[in-house]
Amino acid sequence: MKPWFLFNDSIPGLSFTVIPSGTAVTDADTPLRSATLDLKAGGVSCKSTQTLSSLNGSTFYGKYQESADGVTWTDLAGAAFTFVITSSNIQTINFTSSKRYLRYSCEFDAGDFASCTLGVTLSTN
Repeated sequence: MKPWFLFNDSIPGLSFTVIPSGTAVTDADTPLRSATLDLKAGGVSCKSTQTLSSLNGSTFYGKYQESADGVTWTDLAGAAFTFVITSSNIQTINFTSSKRYLRYSCEFDAGDFASCTLGVTLSTN
């Protein structure tokens, strides 16, 4: 999969929409993942906001994963949002990538009828 967009290492403060606001998410027993973000290198400081509304039927988990090659992914330490159990929730986290590629991943804990509306933004510091 080709990266969705590239970050320019020399320009801090860039802001991107990772998951468009108002995206409907339903439990399909498979995590929803954003397109791959190419940070060009590890060590990039990031700030991300997750906006969730209309949560129905389950606990919601959102986090970032990283990869050195864009193929093998691991959870990025310190880049997970607190589990959401209420109808609406807005959270902001700060983290530093240690690898070149980054993606957002989310899923529901359980419940075939779980759903929500989601938006996620990311900016470099």
